[in-house]
Amino acid sequence: MPRLKAITTGSIPSFLDVILNFAESDTSSSLTNQDTWLSQLRSKPGGNLVMYGDDTWLKLFPETFGRRDGTSSFFVSVRFDSHRKHLQGLTNRSAKDFSEVDNNVTRHVSWELEQQDWNGFIMHYLGLDHIGHKSGPRSPNMKPKQSEMDSVVREIYEAIEIKPHLRSTLLVLCGDHGMNEGGNHGGSGEGETSPALVFMSPKLKAISKGYQSPVASSNNGFQYYTKIEQSDIAPTLAGLLGFPVPLNNLGVFVPELLSLWREG
Repeated sequence: MPRLKAITTGSIPSFLDVILNFAESDTSSSLTNQDTWLSQLRSKPGGNLVMYGDDTWLKLFPETFGRRDGTSSFFVSVRFDSHRKHLQGLTNRSAKDFSEVDNNVTRHVSWELEQQDWNGFIMHYLGLDHIGHKSGPRSPNMKPKQSEMDSVVREIYEAIEIKPHLRSTLLVLCGDHGMNEGGNHGGSGEGETSPALVFMSPKLKAISKGYQSPVASSNNGFQYYTKIEQSDIAPTLAGLLGFPVPLNNLGVFVPELLSLWREG
């Protein structure tokens, strides 16, 4: 929840936000009355938002989405014991946590890409997070899940390329947090505090530097094309999509994207 606040408002979360993140019944953390890029998009003519995935969005933004289908974001692991049925229950639960939530998001994607009544479409997948918590980032379940996510990104991007009503669509792929080698997050480790971010659109090809991907592995930790603050996402969306920067924003427009404009 604190990271979603940073992404949507451009502000820095408070310590209280971290505490409230664990209170599923809490409603005081709602951003309904705060200026966010969601409220700016929704206030544009014909503004309509749709959302599928982590129900934290529904708690932060109640009554905001025209269509929605939220699922619980909390991963619950069951302790092993000697009872065979308990072991089988754990295996089945893990498989569901890894796939069912994401499948519930993906089943809406193709249909929504055909619709012309939304100007904001949020998909918050949870499988990678759940796999990480269960067995860490090097789990054998990671690569199949990453391939699954690749196929979703490919479907959306190809739709943007060929469907006239999507020609001005910006696809943003990002993580709200990373994880350490144990699959946990919340600390100050590089893996935890350095989630990925990609802005994608055929219109960005004109300024793309053609980054190599993937980069060669290194023993010196993570490698980056560039680094930005999470609070920079909100003003960058505002500049690219043409709406006011959220009121409490502390971030800046991503400099690499300034070359989209030929004049100062």
